[in-house]
Amino acid sequence: MIRTLLRSPAGDLNTDLAPHEALDGFRSSPGALLWVDLSDEAVASAEQVLRDVFQFHPLAVHDALRESHVPKIDDWTD
Repeated sequence: MIRTLLRSPAGDLNTDLAPHEALDGFRSSPGALLWVDLSDEAVASAEQVLRDVFQFHPLAVHDALRESHVPKIDDWTD
């Protein structure tokens, strides 16, 4: 299940928007906060959202989809 929470700078809360709608709202509203919960989502579906909607680096998507408790920083220069 993909759940989104988008809080506007004024404090208004929009819930359960499609991921692309939530991201559009976040981008168009400086100071907004966006939370995306991919709890119990199939790996293939979560990977598609992270890669295609949010355009995360492929290595970040890979790391996000596996259990890892070792903190690290990656610099991909873009």
